[in-house]
Amino acid sequence: MEAYIDTSSASCGALSWVLGNAVRRMSSASLVIHDTVCVWSERIRQRRQLLSLSDQMLSDIGVSRVDAFKECEKPFWRT
Repeated sequence: MEAYIDTSSASCGALSWVLGNAVRRMSSASLVIHDTVCVWSERIRQRRQLLSLSDQMLSDIGVSRVDAFKECEKPFWRT
């Protein structure tokens, strides 16, 4: 059975799986950098998703359109 990797998304889980042993051999500093980039990438993805939600969906989760825009205006490194 062949392994399937979804290359359409920038999944850090898939990246770690593909790199396997190479990632494990990285220095601890490199792993911290890798993890940080993964967090930033996920934050960017989530903020884009938030912008794509309809007003009804935002209302369902208790977020106004203005709040969504404020969240999405933040730089990717800011929580």
